[in-house]
Amino acid sequence: MRRWPTTILILLLISVIFVPVAGATSHPSGAITVTVTEDGTGTPISNVMFDLERVDGATWSATTSETSPGVYAVTDLAPGDYYVRTAQIDKTHVSEWYNDEPVWNQSSASAVTVTDGGNVPLSVGLERAGALFGKTEDENTFAVVPGEAVAAYDAAGNELATTTGDSGGAWMIEGLPAGDVFLAFWHPTGAYKGEFWQDATSLADATPITVEAGNELYVGTVELELVSSVSGFVSEAGTGYSAFDIAVIVYNETGTWLGSGTTDGFGQYKVFDLPPGNVKIQFVDGTNEFFNTEWYDDQPDLASATVVTLAGGVNTPNIDAVLSAPPRNYTVMTISGTAQVGELLTGDIGMWSGTLPITYTYQWIRCTWADAACPDIAGATGTTYTPGAADVGFRLVLEVTGTNSVGANPALSLASDVVVGLPAATFSDTAASIHASAIETIRSVGITRGCNPPDNTEFCPEGNVTRGQMAAFLNRLMGFPAPDRDYFTDDDGSIFEADINRLATAGVTSGCNPPTNDNFCPNDNVTRGQMAAFMSRALSLPPAGSDYFTDDNGSVFEADINRFADAGITQGCNPPANDNYCPDDLVTRAQMATFLSRAMAYLSS
Repeated sequence: MRRWPTTILILLLISVIFVPVAGATSHPSGAITVTVTEDGTGTPISNVMFDLERVDGATWSATTSETSPGVYAVTDLAPGDYYVRTAQIDKTHVSEWYNDEPVWNQSSASAVTVTDGGNVPLSVGLERAGALFGKTEDENTFAVVPGEAVAAYDAAGNELATTTGDSGGAWMIEGLPAGDVFLAFWHPTGAYKGEFWQDATSLADATPITVEAGNELYVGTVELELVSSVSGFVSEAGTGYSAFDIAVIVYNETGTWLGSGTTDGFGQYKVFDLPPGNVKIQFVDGTNEFFNTEWYDDQPDLASATVVTLAGGVNTPNIDAVLSAPPRNYTVMTISGTAQVGELLTGDIGMWSGTLPITYTYQWIRCTWADAACPDIAGATGTTYTPGAADVGFRLVLEVTGTNSVGANPALSLASDVVVGLPAATFSDTAASIHASAIETIRSVGITRGCNPPDNTEFCPEGNVTRGQMAAFLNRLMGFPAPDRDYFTDDDGSIFEADINRLATAGVTSGCNPPTNDNFCPNDNVTRGQMAAFMSRALSLPPAGSDYFTDDNGSVFEADINRFADAGITQGCNPPANDNYCPDDLVTRAQMATFLSRAMAYLSS
């Protein structure tokens, strides 16, 4: 093997040399004394260098000298923790990190702690290394190929050593551990195809070569295939900005894949190892999904793509692409203002990307928890909107559609708060009710209007809730979609008919006269058990994990009652024990208000 004589080595972690200024104050320092011997024989090893890396990444300098055969003093070290790699300069032995960790596994190395004035003794045993050598030449002309890069890997793909061929195509890779290694070859210019020994395209397919400790093995001549490469710049239409992370895929004229690459942060790309000849090139934004896919030169498909002719052994440059992108919103759009009747709301359209110029259109939509369709509000087509009475109880969203030469894309703002009506005096008959707060809550969002129209100054808290009223309450809470038909015959003329049909369309009610179920019984009073069933279906409450009450055993509504309790909407009817629900009692309007306000809280959560 080659030998390089050495005496004293000055080692630096980075390319900064610290020179003491005359008269300057000395800094704390420590030392490491390393005894290096050969594994198995204990023979001292000379001509050793050390690579020390601070664990904290700090810069440092040190002086290393061989004080006796195989014994080295590493001095002038700043106190701290270090990783220490030992390497024989002539590569007669395998380099390693302290303590017995291979060069590719620094993360598992043991740190060495240096203290001010301290001297840490280390013992390092290095195994005898082997070497492989050969030459590279063109497989067609048999001319030598200089400058070929060669790397050795273990079976797991860990890099063991690298080298570069000389001007005569000869190479030697040294310092290898005994055992099977896998060789990879590539040319820095891309003029020759990268490969593993022998003619393998991947490590998995490569043929291993067995390294023998202390021996240099000639592996032969590597025949290299002359190939082409292609490079260029990819940018954004309209702005000229570089387009990064764009996949550049090269095919032959029939669509067979030949190679691929990716643009860097400056929009540049280069694809290596391509066979000389005619190719077609595709540009795909598979990472960001921002730009439209296109083929060179600004073509939509393989058939229409422009042919690029690649010459062997050289790069074909300036195969550029200018990519277009449809509009896309990439920041949160918000609505500012108070969600109340008569108050102006303003939508912020956020920031958009895409090929310029981009035009925008606007549409305000009215949303509820139950209606995923969010119908348009007629005439509300600007960036501002003033809610009216019809918006009370709904959340408002601004839909913005961006359009450019490539296409159009919509985006939705965050929803406003639930729109409330104008402030008004509370009902005159609810002050003494324990449900007064809940009554005011459902009044303020438009779920109830009162019980004495047209004045509606009273709520009638002790009045019973009819099935028709229940339908109206639930529809105002949930905003169910418009009905698909008229379900019942006994609600014709009822002021609640539309609400009843919405309830049926949503699957909340089937009727009151099974099995025919063509009646709804809108004027019948609602029991607490029936009310639990209505609201459990309306809210799509999940099954409960517990049985909460003792007086609903055997009730057809028991499962709904338990769902109701599990959601925190009911607590029972006999405080403080609250082990009863009273499923057959009629529901008062005041109780209904509390149930509805708790349902609002459940939906909000």
